[in-house]
Amino acid sequence: MGAQQKPGLEIPTTAPVAACGAARIFIELEDTPEEAKRYGEKYTALVRNIADALRNGWLTPPENEINPYEEIKFFEKIRDLLKNDLGIHYGVTASEFISESLDTRKWDCDASAFLVFDVAREVELPIQMIFVPGQEHVLVATENICFESPLGVISPRLVLPLLHPKVSLKTSDPEKIHSLSFFSRGMVRLKKEDYDRAIADFNEAIRRNPVDQLAYNNRGLAYSHKGDYTRAVEDYTEAIRLNPKDASAYSNRGNTYSYMGDYDRAMKDFNKAVRLTPKDSRVYNNRGNSHSDKGDYKRAIKDYSRAISLDPKNADAYKNRGIEYSYLGDQAKAQADYGMAARLRQASQ
Repeated sequence: MGAQQKPGLEIPTTAPVAACGAARIFIELEDTPEEAKRYGEKYTALVRNIADALRNGWLTPPENEINPYEEIKFFEKIRDLLKNDLGIHYGVTASEFISESLDTRKWDCDASAFLVFDVAREVELPIQMIFVPGQEHVLVATENICFESPLGVISPRLVLPLLHPKVSLKTSDPEKIHSLSFFSRGMVRLKKEDYDRAIADFNEAIRRNPVDQLAYNNRGLAYSHKGDYTRAVEDYTEAIRLNPKDASAYSNRGNTYSYMGDYDRAMKDFNKAVRLTPKDSRVYNNRGNSHSDKGDYKRAIKDYSRAISLDPKNADAYKNRGIEYSYLGDQAKAQADYGMAARLRQASQ
């Protein structure tokens, strides 16, 4: 469903971008190829240096079968190397690009997962990358062990379904892993309101991983922001088909139905989202907006109040409730809510 996709960008497979993380840098910095090459070489050198350090304290010859104990040793040693020797720590950079992580030593979950994945491949340890939808969380796993790199958590792979019941990608195929890179860049462009290029990136993510529910959901957001509500609804519907328990897709589709004036369908989607995530402040705020669009100001106030009770820092809910109070002629309460919304926004800057 959604837009017809153009032929995809081909990712180089020669050094220094043979490693999946280096290929991701090429994707991130596509507009500045010389900079992409420089950071790709820097990343590749980091991978090889970590691999060499690991070989001094851990290495199983490829011809031998690797057992769970050796897999645990690998993850323990790479965790210690990253934290203690290299000073790498968990953190989200402004761009969420690996190139910026190389400069700041702040690595979020997917960037650090790429690094660990590439080091494992360098030392010939079979490994997979696993993407958890909804949380936008990435981890890696060998045959017997899972590793969540931001916190350094090592777990038996048997407990993966308990820790993360729903995964959208579980692979060691670089082509599919590139889908994560395009998705990540698409999210950056979406936040920057660069909707056309965000859609192009989500197209690439979907081309490489056709069951990427988050790519459909966020491409729907980009279409909605462009005013292409028909395509937005198509993408949200596909996201829901792929993951019927994703409240955000129902909420996003509900917003779009509201923009289209189809309030009955919007309300059904918001009610479904509330049932799936009854403690999500944003869902109540969105349903309140739909009540307001229908002219049901009292129900809108009830939803905005619920949103505020769940998240007292939800400035949008205060502002929206203030508008409803104004419609009802209660200017004192309206001004109080406007003032709170302003203070919250100022505090968050």
